[in-house]
Amino acid sequence: MKNYIIAIITVLFASFSMQAQKNEYRYMAIRLGFSNAFSAQPSPNVEKYVYGQGDNIPQMGVKPASSFLGHVPGVKASILYHFDFTGDMAGIFTGLDYNFTGISSKYETFTKGLNIVETHRMHMVGIPLAIKYGPDIWDTQRYVYFGGQINYIASMYTTEKASWGADKGRKLEPEEYNKTVFSIFAGLNWRVLNVQFDFYPKSVFNEKYELVTGYQFPSQGDQESEKVVLQPNKGQVTNFFKLTVSVNIPYGWLSERSFKMRRMLLKFPWK
Repeated sequence: MKNYIIAIITVLFASFSMQAQKNEYRYMAIRLGFSNAFSAQPSPNVEKYVYGQGDNIPQMGVKPASSFLGHVPGVKASILYHFDFTGDMAGIFTGLDYNFTGISSKYETFTKGLNIVETHRMHMVGIPLAIKYGPDIWDTQRYVYFGGQINYIASMYTTEKASWGADKGRKLEPEEYNKTVFSIFAGLNWRVLNVQFDFYPKSVFNEKYELVTGYQFPSQGDQESEKVVLQPNKGQVTNFFKLTVSVNIPYGWLSERSFKMRRMLLKFPWK
């Protein structure tokens, strides 16, 4: 996977280096939109537990529900810098991208009597780099594009909605998740409308994270106690994808369209 990532970044930067001095347009754009993230169920993990309601149910072993598609709505905001090559048929863009997205999973007890929906939401900041193609890009703002993005997870929160009513949430510790994740994306821009598909091929969770739940004391006094350690993230979702619909506003493009429209109206034979 690392070799593919390096190859993609190398190709994109090589294109940028060759075309940076041959651009026809350079401009900023703002992109604001809503996203929907989808994820499959995690793998079974015998060390995954949830805590029940009351002292009479201290903890329960759970397994992933047989059929459940995780869905988490979110938001996206980007500031992008575009370089359109000579001929205005291709270009590249980079910038700064913010995503509030997440992953959702459903677990149930082995008797299937109780269930719980666990949702992880994260604040991510990323740097995208993409190549775009289209006819007369600046004038029409119609193009397709693809690229890669390095994302930094600033924080992650988890909420548990239980069928028995014991809902709770908490902020995850930094060692529970991977701080940086890579994603690939492809999209279509049609004037001010933008649709983008993102795929995260690697898990955002630190599967090696260990949770100490207690100590096991030996029967003989001359032996040291041992930690009881669980790996709750083992078998977590390894990848997920996201579909985002946004409004894309290139700086200066709307004002240019307005100016052209006013000129057309002035030339129209109203009388």
